[in-house]
Amino acid sequence: MNPVDKVLLIVDGESGAGQDISETFSKNGTRIVLIYTDKEKAVKLKEKIEKMEGIINIFSRDEKNLYDKVKQIAGRVDIIINNIYFENINKGNEDFMNVLQSLDYYINFIKNARNFGATLIINAVYNKDDSFEYSMVKSVFDTFTLKYKTDARIFTVSSSNIDPEYIEKLPDKISEKKLQSSDITNAIIFSTIVDGINRKILDL
Repeated sequence: MNPVDKVLLIVDGESGAGQDISETFSKNGTRIVLIYTDKEKAVKLKEKIEKMEGIINIFSRDEKNLYDKVKQIAGRVDIIINNIYFENINKGNEDFMNVLQSLDYYINFIKNARNFGATLIINAVYNKDDSFEYSMVKSVFDTFTLKYKTDARIFTVSSSNIDPEYIEKLPDKISEKKLQSSDITNAIIFSTIVDGINRKILDL
């Protein structure tokens, strides 16, 4: 899929790896529809992308009639990215249950992929460490993704299955292989560019 003139809907794309993803797609001609949690960061990102002459619309997670508004403004959505980062997931059962409950929000986007007209769904599920709890969350998410599978192609990008080619290797910490935001972005770009386009031309 060539990202030029496509419409990307990204959940929580206003900071961290999500911001990297939003900016990278925008630089390559993709219109961004961003569903944010942090309004201040989303507004700053919107200003930055618009200065680069990109097109971006931002919506709060709590927006009423969100699906209708997105379709009205963007017309269609080609790519949906569920950008899911879990931090401090190991603190206890209560935190873990809250994480599982939060998946409902992301799952709604998968359930509505057909309504949006999306042809590609990317689930970016990652955490600082490949903990047992994180693995469970990823498994739960993958299960729901398959349950609500549409005609869209589905990729899961996680810290446990990113090809080593896309891991940023720091010379002094080569054994640790900590994931960087760019690693997630590179893996997602690779998942998107499946029609033979040389990803090297993209501004990563």
